[in-house]
Amino acid sequence: MTARVPVRREAARIARYVGVGACAAAVHFLCSLAWFYGAGFSAGQANALGFLAGFWVSYLGQSHITFRYDGRPAGAVLRWFLVAVIGLVASSLVAEWLNSRGVAAAVAVGIMVLTIPVFSYLAGRFWVFKP
Repeated sequence: MTARVPVRREAARIARYVGVGACAAAVHFLCSLAWFYGAGFSAGQANALGFLAGFWVSYLGQSHITFRYDGRPAGAVLRWFLVAVIGLVASSLVAEWLNSRGVAAAVAVGIMVLTIPVFSYLAGRFWVFKP
């Protein structure tokens, strides 16, 4: 019976992580479109600005809602930004590499879309927002 409580808590934490991540992704996407179509930025510039907007939603949501972090925010925000940048660079490089090896682009990106959130969750859980 006692093993169920930690499993339930972790499952609830993962559900919060997914919810916050979906909100951050939506903000990233919508802000990117606004910068591209509304302000005339290039796709790359608009994506970078959208990434930054989504990052803040992600950081604030993950720190307060998912992990309920009460430590020093300056250190956590830098660590979470590092995790986000590593995830972005790694996913881009691995997707490119997979595609160059004959894996369809949609499959390569799909693999990264499913893999990077796992990495980010584990980094957040055991490093960035560690109690």
